[in-house]
Amino acid sequence: MFSSSRIALALALVSAVSVFSGAAVAAEPESDVDAEVSRPSFYQPNLFNLKGGDVSISYSTSGFDGRPHFNYSEGSTHKHFTADEIKTDETSIGTLVTVTTRNLPDAGWATVSVLIPHVNLDHSAGQYSAPIATEVVVTWHKESMLREGNSGQTQTYKFIKVNGTARSVLF
Repeated sequence: MFSSSRIALALALVSAVSVFSGAAVAAEPESDVDAEVSRPSFYQPNLFNLKGGDVSISYSTSGFDGRPHFNYSEGSTHKHFTADEIKTDETSIGTLVTVTTRNLPDAGWATVSVLIPHVNLDHSAGQYSAPIATEVVVTWHKESMLREGNSGQTQTYKFIKVNGTARSVLF
């Protein structure tokens, strides 16, 4: 017959093989207390208000009309963008939200991009907003109809530190 140490070794080998083959088995809680611990469900903010220097940005992922909205102010310039005028790119460091603020034929165009960080709001604890700090990038994209006008670096950047609030609101 098999000894208890050989049976234990065989069970350990079967367990190791199932882990390496991807057949993971869920661990049982060690006690009833462990089974009752629950994690809070987090909500993502949908409204971001940011300011730095003479730049102000308000970005909502969805407004009353169900479309995203982006308001940009710099000095005395105020611009509003909606839906298809707003480009979003999900990245590992946050969401890059970009709008085109100027377009000059045979000169280029300007874009404003803001990096929206990942934020978790715990509604069960009464948290509906959180302070955030991030960056705005104003980019000038040089473009010319003349070949020599397009040589060299074609983009220049201005970085602006902004602070503000990420909120979860109902529209």
